Amino acid sequence: MEGQHYPLETFTEYRKEPQQLGLQPTSPDNTQLNTPHSKQIDTSVVKAAFAFHNNVDVARQKRESQFTVTAASVPPTPAPDGHVEQEIRAHEARHMFRIRIARGIQHLITSALSLMIAIFQGSTYNIFQQTKDVDGAWPIHADVFPTLMLFSVAVVALVFDACAIIAYAFPRTKIGQKAFKVALGAHKIITTLKGVSYFLTVLVCREGFSQGKASGQNNDLWGWSCSAMGDKMSHVNQAPTICATNTVAWIMGIANVAIEVLGVGIDFFVKRDARKKKEGTFGAGWQTQTDPYSDQKPLFMSGAKGGKYQQISEDPLEQLDGYGDEIDGGLNESKQEQK
Repeated sequence: MEGQHYPLETFTEYRKEPQQLGLQPTSPDNTQLNTPHSKQIDTSVVKAAFAFHNNVDVARQKRESQFTVTAASVPPTPAPDGHVEQEIRAHEARHMFRIRIARGIQHLITSALSLMIAIFQGSTYNIFQQTKDVDGAWPIHADVFPTLMLFSVAVVALVFDACAIIAYAFPRTKIGQKAFKVALGAHKIITTLKGVSYFLTVLVCREGFSQGKASGQNNDLWGWSCSAMGDKMSHVNQAPTICATNTVAWIMGIANVAIEVLGVGIDFFVKRDARKKKEGTFGAGWQTQTDPYSDQKPLFMSGAKGGKYQQISEDPLEQLDGYGDEIDGGLNESKQEQK
């Protein structure tokens, strides 16, 4: 038997008593057993299997006792109820209220700016359509793309801001719930697109205005209305009014970009401040989402090293580091006994 190895399946199959496995002796001195699969197995294999599993059981009990002592010194993660939950929810409510107020003010300001931009650009395009056939009122090859681009961005931004405001003002009505779903599902995406779109649009408008001034052509509506050629037909195309309103709309577009960036910054710093205060009060062993569009409960997570609260696995065997080494040791001892 020396030097002979047995697969793990053999040990697992013959851990039970031979009688339970239906093994029958095939020789008078019981030195060989007949398996259900007609395999001839020496009784030393069964003895080795018993010795192996006994060593494994001892190793398991030893490691479990070590884990129990270690786990007992670590406070368990508090369940999401009782006094701890009340304190957490109080902190959460205060910070969510602050973010709601900040975002509500942001939506009100940006919606007002978007509304004015849409009105100014829509009015400019309407006047152009009504007077474009009058000779000299507009350039021969008028470029309306910057005007329509800024108008479209303003309308999309206004729709989203309106949904957010309705969700804040009427949270329990049907229209408020629908607006809430729109705001919840698209807040981060729309906020990012608004800022980027406004930024690109004001660049396009300013570039068209500057190139028109430099070349003297002024093909865009804004540049034409602010030129001497546009002033000659001001009684038709209302050039002074269009020049002033488009200039204001461009400034409002820049203001929208600044407000979106400021809103993202406020969100970041308020959430970071909330997280630091909560970790200082309750430890680093939990995490919760602070978002005015979120109704999630605090999520108790496994704590950072040294945190006030830490989570212990329900299955202590998952914490048995080096358990495979103990098994290998038991197998080696079993082989030594066979020799």
